[in-house]
Amino acid sequence: MNGDQIIFNSFFPLWLVTAVAVVLTLFFIWKEIQRKQHYLAIRIIAQLIITITLVVLIIRPSVKREKTIGAALLLTKNYNKRIADSLVEKYGMRVIRSSDADAYPKAKSITSWHSLQEDAKDIRFVVGEGVPISALEEYDLHFDYIKNKLPEGITQITPSSLKKNQLNFIRGRVNHTQASSLQLISPAGIEDSITLKNSGTTEFALRTLPKQAGRFLYKLNLTADGKILESNTLPVEVIEEQKLNILFLQQFPTFETRYLKNYLEDHGHSITLRYQVSKNVYHYEYGNRDKQLLPKLTTTVLDALDVLFITPEAINDLSQSEIQSLESAVRHGLGMILLISKPVKNIQRFLPYELTAVTTDTIALSSDQWKNKITFSAAPWRMRSSPAVSAVQEDTDHRALSGYFYQGAGVTAFQLLSETYRLMLDGKKTAYASVWSPLIEHASRKKPQPFRLRITSLFPYAPDEPVHFEVIAAADAPALYYDSIRIPLKENVTIHQLWHGTVWADQAGWHQFSAPDSSRFNFYVTDKSEWNALRVSNQVGRNRLCTAKDSGAVSNIAEYEPLSPLLFFLLFIAASGTLWLVAKL
Repeated sequence: MNGDQIIFNSFFPLWLVTAVAVVLTLFFIWKEIQRKQHYLAIRIIAQLIITITLVVLIIRPSVKREKTIGAALLLTKNYNKRIADSLVEKYGMRVIRSSDADAYPKAKSITSWHSLQEDAKDIRFVVGEGVPISALEEYDLHFDYIKNKLPEGITQITPSSLKKNQLNFIRGRVNHTQASSLQLISPAGIEDSITLKNSGTTEFALRTLPKQAGRFLYKLNLTADGKILESNTLPVEVIEEQKLNILFLQQFPTFETRYLKNYLEDHGHSITLRYQVSKNVYHYEYGNRDKQLLPKLTTTVLDALDVLFITPEAINDLSQSEIQSLESAVRHGLGMILLISKPVKNIQRFLPYELTAVTTDTIALSSDQWKNKITFSAAPWRMRSSPAVSAVQEDTDHRALSGYFYQGAGVTAFQLLSETYRLMLDGKKTAYASVWSPLIEHASRKKPQPFRLRITSLFPYAPDEPVHFEVIAAADAPALYYDSIRIPLKENVTIHQLWHGTVWADQAGWHQFSAPDSSRFNFYVTDKSEWNALRVSNQVGRNRLCTAKDSGAVSNIAEYEPLSPLLFFLLFIAASGTLWLVAKL
């Protein structure tokens, strides 16, 4: 039975409940009259209250109430009072404020973000640092966000794994209001620092050259006038270099390949170098492996390689069957690096992109990998810019001097720089590694990954806050463990073998995901007292993505609110207790 001002949500027909209640009420009143006890009026009233409360608990009434929506202004930490006053005056909105926001006249304070639910639909404007990302994910909020000024400190950074024995960069953005300095400090001491002039927002790239693999905690300190403005713990995981099986093919030995072979051998890679002495006669050199003779390139030989260094001259000496085997091997995952030091012909089969001739055989390059410009010898060509070609080194016209492109599952790379060994002679080992390591890394055969995990939540991660992640797994029902506890995963409804999950870290420190195939993924949960500027920056960015569904005008809607069953339950207990007490008097 429904009415205009009240509705009932009874499991039983209302007429049946009413009839039973009337009969029971009359029966209990008659029984009370039959008893020869005092306080008859009180006992009858108690019986009526018991019956009425039981009826209400069964029929569960809801009362119609008018509710104003689209009329709430949410004030968050560090809000601008002038903006808040202007919005209240213009729209006549009621005001809600978070517990960490400054007081505001007649504002309703919410004790925690979990208590925002009853006002979530009313919020049309948010002022200040915004709603935390976890609360945005919990409620379907739509509002206009009035951007707040970012606090002083690091406002953007994306931690990633560092590579052992390579020059790595920690990149980000810092907001500073005065001349200051930013230092990157490893367990071994200061790795790098930059000076920030005046005030503003500055992008930075701090260098580090880790010598050991493992998990480490660096520090990023922002200082001014000898005072630390912000000190943050930066988790760093240094990974070992992948040990590669590498083959060099060339017609004659050169200083370039000699130094490159020694460099790769010192880094633990397995090296075979073959150059031609005379027709069908080859000389071999080895590093970190047993001797092997490779008179012919076969599918078996090529499938065992991770990287093949080859000159165009050596390609022209291959038989037709060897060329076909090489093309097939690249399509199935082999990485091939073409060493081009002078003009050659007939390499379009392996290098199908256009090369532009230049009139010089040297090039001066600048890079964040080295401080001053370095002049290199180079083949008199440049690779024109193409969406399919990724450049590793390029000139000022953005034409590639070294780079790579995909061919099937494999990669073909090219190196137009030559005589790079002079860097080693000059003691510039870091610059030499910067020329070769990225090219080899991109070109090398990729190991199959039946299980990949990526955290989708923004860094930093805090205790007792959700950390979302996604998993790409070959298995239909992958098993994943978080700190040795198996966690449930939810498969994506549209993408097969893509799974999603969420964990809550209970404390700061290193944590680990693991899979049965021995895959490991480490991440670090920071203390809530750190990375304040970055947290606010992430929060502001997410709040700006929220948009109000309407203009924020005030409107009234009718909602039916259930009467609290607790009140009627307490009345039932009180009436029952009264009957018991009266019987004892």
